[in-house]
Amino acid sequence: MKRLFILLVLFGLGIGIFAAVWNMGPKYEEVDLSTTMTPLTNMKAPNFRLPTLSGGYVELKQFEGKKPVLLYFWATWCPSCFRVRPRVEELRKRISNQDLEILAINVGANDSFEHVVQYQKKHPLSMPVLYDRKSEVSAKYGAYGVPLFVLIDENGKLVYWGHELPNVKRWLKEHSKRG
Repeated sequence: MKRLFILLVLFGLGIGIFAAVWNMGPKYEEVDLSTTMTPLTNMKAPNFRLPTLSGGYVELKQFEGKKPVLLYFWATWCPSCFRVRPRVEELRKRISNQDLEILAINVGANDSFEHVVQYQKKHPLSMPVLYDRKSEVSAKYGAYGVPLFVLIDENGKLVYWGHELPNVKRWLKEHSKRG
């Protein structure tokens, strides 16, 4: 009985430490793109074709010449992805689908298609949710840590690559002034 009590105390302590660490994570504020450059920016974004959870496929090149695209790489098991998910949804509501395409790409690692479908039912997003079963697209974009955000302009060039949600609304405003 004493061992059981000690195990329960240790288990409770472990849960408490996990919860404290979870809450100490970043809050995911939008970052200013005018000061954020990576070695990948200005290169051509690799094309891909992935299945959606709702059926059918999405190919990146279908948006080229039409509108910018924000890729949001995520996983169901990622606590940071869960915390930033409402911000991505908020961004979708603030910026028209005509001005920006947002694609939520599940990286596939440790997530089955069925599990991602169930997760989407519990935590819906109002944008296409794609499934990268073999993590090939995720690897092409360097999504070795999630969440990862990649902003691609209407010409197919990488504008932003990073783990913080970019300030897309501001970028669109500044970008439209230049064009």
